[in-house]
Amino acid sequence: MAEALTVLGPIPARELGVTITHEHLLIDFRCRYTGSPESEAIGEPFDPRDRWRLVREPAAFEANLLRRDLDAACDEVNSYKRAGGSTIVDATTEGLGPDANALRRIAERTGAHIIASSGIYVHRSHADRVHRSTVGELADRMIRDIVNPADGIPRGFIGEIGVDGPAPCELKVVRAAAVAQRQTGAPVSLHLLAGVLPEARAGALEAIDTYIKAGGDPEMLIAGHHDGSGDDPEYQDRILDRGITLEYDTFGFESVFAREGRFVQLPTDSRRVTEVADLWQRGWGSQVVLSQDVCYRMMTREWGGWGIAHILDSMKPRFAAAGIGESELRVMMVDTPARLLAFA
Repeated sequence: MAEALTVLGPIPARELGVTITHEHLLIDFRCRYTGSPESEAIGEPFDPRDRWRLVREPAAFEANLLRRDLDAACDEVNSYKRAGGSTIVDATTEGLGPDANALRRIAERTGAHIIASSGIYVHRSHADRVHRSTVGELADRMIRDIVNPADGIPRGFIGEIGVDGPAPCELKVVRAAAVAQRQTGAPVSLHLLAGVLPEARAGALEAIDTYIKAGGDPEMLIAGHHDGSGDDPEYQDRILDRGITLEYDTFGFESVFAREGRFVQLPTDSRRVTEVADLWQRGWGSQVVLSQDVCYRMMTREWGGWGIAHILDSMKPRFAAAGIGESELRVMMVDTPARLLAFA
């Protein structure tokens, strides 16, 4: 069997175990900062009486957008391991402050399998270098991250590749990710807004088709952030018919996010469970993976959130009530992730 590339080196896919495919153990999320007259109200130490401010407007507070504490990250990972988790894909790409060395230290301290990522986030986070570079130059950097990383820490994943618009530079990065995927065999994940924004679905399909036309393997592509897309089964079918995997990856996050001056309400976990159950009933269960995308600090247990153990600790009875038992969860959290991550 092919191997997966963790920050501590390759391991057989059968050893990955329970896997969450989209998390951020450490992150600099300030590219999403919106600002607020109350920005200074949140600081250290965190006062739980201020949590309502973060829930109301998560991106308005810089303290909510920075997670650099190694001890806090290890606490999150240990809670996940106690709940039965084994592997974490850290989808923190360029533009979000990736730190592969820190991920390696977390893996050494916790014993978890951690997979680091290569790639570039959304347009608003792009450095000048991204705009100047060709598709080939961007692809070469992703390939080096996987096969010959400068820091000696292999990346076993490409993404999340940011697609907000898609802007032209975002589509350039998508093409580069497809080239890197074709050269290395690594899985790719796209950050898409098509779950909660029906008007973003045409752009999501454009990005997916751009990836495929550039030579990327659709069976190694994860379409991220599709919680809420179940209101349009025809749209889901168009993606799934291509062989792509849908990711329901914001479990536990039922708040809002800012989008071009307006606030977008995220689905409830109940709706997420209902939509995943419907995908199983329609025969697509083996093309679904699950995660929580803990990015804001308020989503961690340190600041009163559900944390990365939420699906394992809290959601199993709710899945079971919807007809999704241990065998279905194993497909979505063990078998399908192992298929996607085993390429080395």
